[in-house]
Amino acid sequence: MERSRISSSHFFLFFLFVNLRYCSFRTVESLSSDGEALLSLLKSAPSSALPSWNPLAPTPCSWKGITCSPQGRVISLSIPNTFLNLSSLPSQLSSLSSLQFLNLSSSNISGSIPPSFGELTHLRLLDLSSNSLTGTIPLELGKLRSLQFLFLNSNRLTGQIPFQLANLLSLQILCVQDNYLNGSVPSQLGSLISLQQLRIGGNPYLTGEIPPELGSLTNLTMFGAAATALSGVIPATFGNLKRLQTLSIYDTDVFGPIPPELGMCGDLTSLYLHMNNLSGSIPPQLGKLKKLTSLLLWGNSLTGPIPAEISNCSSLTVLDVSANDLSGEIPADLGKLTALEQLHLSDNGLTGSIPWEISNCSSLITLQLDKNKLSGSIPSQVGKLKNLQSFLLWGNSVSGTIPSSFGNCSELYALDLSRNKLTGTIPDEIFNLGKLSKLLLLGNSLTGGLSSSVSRCQSLVRLRLSENQLSGQIPKELGQLENLVFLDLYMNHFSGSLPAEISSITVLELLDAHNNYLTGPIPSQLGELVNLEQLDLSMNSFSGEIPWSIGNLSYLNKLNLNNNLLTGSIPKSLRSMEKLTLLDLSSNGLSGLIPPRLVI
Repeated sequence: MERSRISSSHFFLFFLFVNLRYCSFRTVESLSSDGEALLSLLKSAPSSALPSWNPLAPTPCSWKGITCSPQGRVISLSIPNTFLNLSSLPSQLSSLSSLQFLNLSSSNISGSIPPSFGELTHLRLLDLSSNSLTGTIPLELGKLRSLQFLFLNSNRLTGQIPFQLANLLSLQILCVQDNYLNGSVPSQLGSLISLQQLRIGGNPYLTGEIPPELGSLTNLTMFGAAATALSGVIPATFGNLKRLQTLSIYDTDVFGPIPPELGMCGDLTSLYLHMNNLSGSIPPQLGKLKKLTSLLLWGNSLTGPIPAEISNCSSLTVLDVSANDLSGEIPADLGKLTALEQLHLSDNGLTGSIPWEISNCSSLITLQLDKNKLSGSIPSQVGKLKNLQSFLLWGNSVSGTIPSSFGNCSELYALDLSRNKLTGTIPDEIFNLGKLSKLLLLGNSLTGGLSSSVSRCQSLVRLRLSENQLSGQIPKELGQLENLVFLDLYMNHFSGSLPAEISSITVLELLDAHNNYLTGPIPSQLGELVNLEQLDLSMNSFSGEIPWSIGNLSYLNKLNLNNNLLTGSIPKSLRSMEKLTLLDLSSNGLSGLIPPRLVI
C-alpha cells in the first residue's frame, strides 16, 4: 500500500512537471513570428535596454516602440537612442512584411545594411542615422516604392549613391550626409518629383558636378551639399526650385558665377555659398529674395561692387561677403536693412567712406569692415547702433577723430580701429562702456594722454594702444582692471614711472611698454604678476637694479629690458625661470652671469 502511494505521488509530480514544461513551451511557441524577428535585436543588448520586451508574451504589440495593426502585425518599430550594441543589423527584420516605420537611429549599431531590407515593401520610413554603419547603400533599397523618408546620415557608409534610389517616387526626404560616400551624384535623382529635402553634404569624397536635372525637383525645400569635393558650376536650373528655402553648397570645389536665376527662388531664406571658388559679380537679381534671412558668400573670388539691390532683401539678418575681391563703395542703401544683425564686408578692396546710413540698421550687432581701402571719417551716427557688440575697422585708411558717440553703444564688447590714420584723443566716453572687453587702437596717430577713466572699463581683457603718439603718465588706475590679460602700450610718448599698481592685475599675461620715455626703477611688485608670459620694457630710461622678484614669474618666456639705464648685477633668481626662452638685457650697465641655457 505504501509503495502504491509513493508511485502515485511520483506520477503526479511527473505529470505536473511535464505539463508545466509543455505550457511553458507552448507560451514561447505562441510568440508571433514578428515577435521572434524582433528578439534578434536583443542578442547583444544589455538587459536594461528594452525591459518591456518579454519573450514570454504572446504578442510584441505591448512592447516599447512597437505598434501593431488590428490584425496583430508589427507595422512600426521605433526605438531610437537605445543602446542595442549590435555588430550587425539582423536580417531577420526583413520578415516583418507589414512594417511601415523602422527607426533605429542613435542605437550603437555597426556592420552593414542588409540588402534584404529591400523586401520591406510597405516601408514608409527608414531611419538608421547616427550609428556606425559601414559598407555601401544596398541597391535593393530601390525596391521600397512606398518609402517616403530615408535617413542614413551620420554613419560610415562608403561607395556611391545608388541610382536605383531614383525609383522611390514617393520619397520626400533623402538624407545621406556625413558619411564617406564617393563617386558622383546620380542625375536620375532628378526624377524624385516628391522630394522635399536632399542632403548629401559632409561626404568629402563625393565628386563630379551637381546634376542640372536636380532643377526638376520642384517640391524641394532644402538642398545640402556642403563639405564635399563637388565641382563644376551651380546649375542655372536651380532657378526652377520655387519652393527652395535653404541652399547649402559651401566648402566645395564649385566654381563659376552665381546663377542670376537663383533670384527666382522666392521662398529662399538661407543661401550658403561660402568657401568655394566662385567668381564673377554678385547678381543683383538676388535682391528679389524678400524672404532671405542669411546670405553667406564669403571666401570666394567674387569681384565687382556690392549690388545696391541687396537692400531690397528686407528680411536679411546676416550678410557676409568677406574675403573676396569686391570693389567699389559700400552701398548707402544697405541702411534700409533694419532687420540686419550681422554685416561682414572685411578683406575686400572696398573704397570710399563708411555711409552714415548704416546707422539706420538698428538691429546691427556685428559690423566688420576691416582689411579694405576705406577712407574718410567714422560717421558720428554710429552711436545710434544701440545693439552693436562688435565693430572692426582695422587695416583701412580712415582718418579724423574717434567719435565720442561710441559711448552710446552700451552693448559694445569689441572695438578695433587699429592700423588707420586716426588722430586726436581717445574720447573719455568710450570708457563708459562697461561691457567692453577688447579696445584695439594701435597703429594710428592718436595724441593726448590715457585717461584715468579707463578704470571704468571693468570688462577689459585686451587694451592695445601701441604705435601712436600718446603722452603723459601711465595712469595707476590701470591696476583696477582686474580682468586685463593684454596691456600693449609700446611705441608711444609715455613718460614718468611705471605704476606699481599694475601688479594688482594678477591675470595679466602680456605687458609691453617698450620704446617710450619711462623712467625710474622697475617696480619690484611686478613679481606678483604670476601669470605673466611676456614682459617688454626695452628702449626706455629705467634705472636702478633689476628686481629680484622678477624671478618669481615662473610662466615668463620673454623678458626684454634692453636699452635702459639699469645697473647692478643680474639677479640669480632669473636662473630658476625654466620657461624663459628670450632674455635681452643688452645696452645697460649690468654685471653678472646670464643663465647658461640662454646663452647663444
